[in-house]
Amino acid sequence: MPFILILLGGVIMVAAFEGTQGDLATALETDVPPYMKWAAAFVGVGAIGFIPGLQSISRWLMALVITVLVVNNYKNIISSFQNLGGQQAAAPVPPTVEQQYQQATAQVTGLPPGGTAAGTGSSTGFGGSFLPSAVAGTGAIGGQLT
Repeated sequence: MPFILILLGGVIMVAAFEGTQGDLATALETDVPPYMKWAAAFVGVGAIGFIPGLQSISRWLMALVITVLVVNNYKNIISSFQNLGGQQAAAPVPPTVEQQYQQATAQVTGLPPGGTAAGTGSSTGFGGSFLPSAVAGTGAIGGQLT
């Protein structure tokens, strides 16, 4: 029992230190109520065990409550054990050449990625709608593109 109290105190202190006590309260409000009937069953059967002649019956009833708990939730228990070691963080996917070009074009022209730079270049060379104005015509690349 002291270990559980120390653990609860640690969780509350960490939540207070991080400033997330509101998130902790919200999580407890959503997670705790479904387990209250099981907690009540454990407390009720445990209370029967304090009666001197009913200790063995209380132990058998506690085993029955645990068995029912496992049988009702065996799918969740099995999936939790299967996911315990099987989940790995997916490696980030590098952007494609097209995405890199769109990002570079957006930095040069100020347009959003995938935006069009139609009509901003000169009519000589590549036609003006293919390249942004900084590249087409007599821009930063230098020289006349004819």
